[in-house]
Amino acid sequence: MQSGREQATAALDVLNRASSARADRDQASARLTQLLAPTSRDSSESEPSAPQALALTEVPVQRAPRSAPGPADLVATLDAPITPEIQAQADALGNKPVPIFEWVRKNIAFVPSSGSLQGAAGTLQTRRGNAADQSSLLISLLRASGVHARYVTGNVEIEAARAKRWLGVDRIEAVTELFTEGGIPFEAVVSGGSVSAIRFSHVWVEAWIDFAPSRGAVQRSGDAWVGLDPSYKDLNFDAGLDLATLMALDATTHPQRHQRRGRG
Repeated sequence: MQSGREQATAALDVLNRASSARADRDQASARLTQLLAPTSRDSSESEPSAPQALALTEVPVQRAPRSAPGPADLVATLDAPITPEIQAQADALGNKPVPIFEWVRKNIAFVPSSGSLQGAAGTLQTRRGNAADQSSLLISLLRASGVHARYVTGNVEIEAARAKRWLGVDRIEAVTELFTEGGIPFEAVVSGGSVSAIRFSHVWVEAWIDFAPSRGAVQRSGDAWVGLDPSYKDLNFDAGLDLATLMALDATTHPQRHQRRGRG
């Protein structure tokens, strides 16, 4: 039986193959969407056990200096390939670190799940992915531009308000539920009897950036490792508009008015 990653890769192969029939492409697209969506349960199936929150593992603090950039930070890999589509996207962004980072951050939606599920190519195709997938895409685009880049894993802490904005929810309980369902190890930070922050396992990127003086706007030769997290988006959500109020409509009489006009 194929794993989720193998099924996603097979579906992407069909989508990227020019000779694929339309029906096969539609089926592959539907299968990829199903793999990325939360698992649903058929009414005939027994009630599954509730997902269990994964405990956060302590990560030792690294006090040694970061290693210098090397060939491994430029090579294409299974998760971070340099496909023609990825190279074209990097070229379109001028092969510059800042535009590349901003494009991934603003154009790829975050999916709260754990592990590499579709890699850089799949994330570019679907325009969504978890922290590992978005990091893979960012690394691919940077390496395609000749910028040394590598993965970083560790535990991070984010305030409750920012976590809710990130996931587009209004309750901290919804954040912990999504992390639990997505298999992201986490722990709640409690202060004054309420959850003030969430500490969780995360993946991001370090890139060897031309930091002084351009701060990555122009890439000549790098001089510093800079942390880049494309998956975190501090979003603001506004309440939806009450169209009935704005248009001064009476919800109980409007259908009748519409029917009268229709009979005329």
